[in-house]
Amino acid sequence: MKQATKNSLILSTYMLLAFLYYLVGDVVRVLIYGLVLFISLYVSLRKNKITDTYTILKIPKSFFVSSLLLFFLTIVAVAISKNFSPFILYLLSSPLMAYFVYRSSFNVKILKYSYYIILVYFLFFFLTHRTLEGVFQGMSANYVSVVVMMNVVLIYLIQYRQEEKISYLPSILAFLFAVLAIGRSGILTTLGIVLTLFFVNWLKMSFGKKMLSSAIIITPIVILVALNWNTIILLIENISFFEKFINGGLESTGRSVLVNEYLRNMNSTTLLTGFNFYDNYYFEYYHFNPHNSYLRLHHYTGVSFFIIITAILVALYKLFRKHLFLSGLLFAILLRIATDSAMFLTIYDFVVVTLLMVAFFDKQTKRIY
Repeated sequence: MKQATKNSLILSTYMLLAFLYYLVGDVVRVLIYGLVLFISLYVSLRKNKITDTYTILKIPKSFFVSSLLLFFLTIVAVAISKNFSPFILYLLSSPLMAYFVYRSSFNVKILKYSYYIILVYFLFFFLTHRTLEGVFQGMSANYVSVVVMMNVVLIYLIQYRQEEKISYLPSILAFLFAVLAIGRSGILTTLGIVLTLFFVNWLKMSFGKKMLSSAIIITPIVILVALNWNTIILLIENISFFEKFINGGLESTGRSVLVNEYLRNMNSTTLLTGFNFYDNYYFEYYHFNPHNSYLRLHHYTGVSFFIIITAILVALYKLFRKHLFLSGLLFAILLRIATDSAMFLTIYDFVVVTLLMVAFFDKQTKRIY
């Protein structure tokens, strides 16, 4: 078996387990958690054929030391705040999985097959229930957009680094399923990925092709909207799909309450250790889900939050200067996770960590799209 095929099967297994994690109950989730940690450790080992021993991959020292430092600081914060979570192990496993993606080659067709398997399940559920609400165990349908987005970003990241042609299909399908899930941030961010891909491809075109492609896309839309303006307004006012956008914009009242309550409890101690909200009425009302990945990160890691966010912002800037397309992918993720606890000490953390590795360790100096 070719190494790229083997790598792809391993990564596909991880992504399918990540999908299953949201489908099942707590007992099975513990098993899946153990499996993904094992996969992260397994891909970090390489067998020496001469000595018949295994060694850990040579992750760049700066990244390895940073991960250990963040883990140590988090342990200290947890000890003070008494806010222990087994998920802090993702601080160690995510860099291992990310480096596997960063340094390995893959057969993208296999990764797409696993992605399409996930989409087929969503489609079957939607056709049989007329909604995607309830597709996940104890979680809202908003996480549908998280699952499809992480798969698309991973596929696009690998295709980009392997200099393969990037298809619109995965991102368009992600957008369509985000629409079916009726999650505002999911719809906007998956659409953002589609538009980012189009924009990057547009930049590569000659001037004539830019004008032609823009006219082909924009002109029919303008004509269609102009001829059917009154009908469109009537549909928007009467279709429940648009109700959330009309009444609440992107952010919901509940999420705003949690953010304000979290910030209200900041002091010199909780700023450094994280706020343990398990005895807070508002967080209890929302089942201790902060519905915000940044609150989740600070809640668990305390002072490490500031180091991680600074690193992400620097990485976003570096990617914008060197890899415009990848910066668009990272920015889409950062927007999406602001309205759900979908990142930071989660099963998909390695996707963002891989983008950080590209930003900090890629020797590319000239900007490419």
